[in-house]
Amino acid sequence: MAGGESIFDMFLLLIMCCLAMSFLRRPRSSAAAEEERIKTDVWFVSYEINKAFDTLNDETKSWEQKEKEQEEEKKPSRLVSVFVKRKEEERFVIEEAISPRLINVADPREGKITFELIEAEEGGTLIEVSYSQKASGRIQTLKAQLPIKVPLQNVCKSCGRPVLLDFTVCPYCGKKLS
Repeated sequence: MAGGESIFDMFLLLIMCCLAMSFLRRPRSSAAAEEERIKTDVWFVSYEINKAFDTLNDETKSWEQKEKEQEEEKKPSRLVSVFVKRKEEERFVIEEAISPRLINVADPREGKITFELIEAEEGGTLIEVSYSQKASGRIQTLKAQLPIKVPLQNVCKSCGRPVLLDFTVCPYCGKKLS
């Protein structure tokens, strides 16, 4: 009987493990899906496009270095690392860099970050960045470090909204600008 009870206990333990795994793999809640939504932000900086590209490229490379330094500080003791093998994941990998127009950065924790750069006629560069909610803090910090400027604008006399100087027709109400 003792051998039969042992097999039954093992079988029961196996079923419990399977149930636990199914709970861990359940579909994500709407809050988790909301967190992964892609956000977009657009900035206009005073740098010419090549300098803006180099600045963003250098900054994204520094993110990887800063994360490595923080991981070194959090490294477990040697005794713990003998028993627990942690796979080191690469952070902030530049998947694609097309100078001076595009930088795609992938991170397993914060998701994908894409920078698109467009040269402005009056000087400066328009930067459009797409990122997940998890990267919001990082993007806000980057934005605070850049020399953001607002291009000169006119105001539509019909609807009162701001429009760029070179527009001849208001994009909002369609009235001809003088």
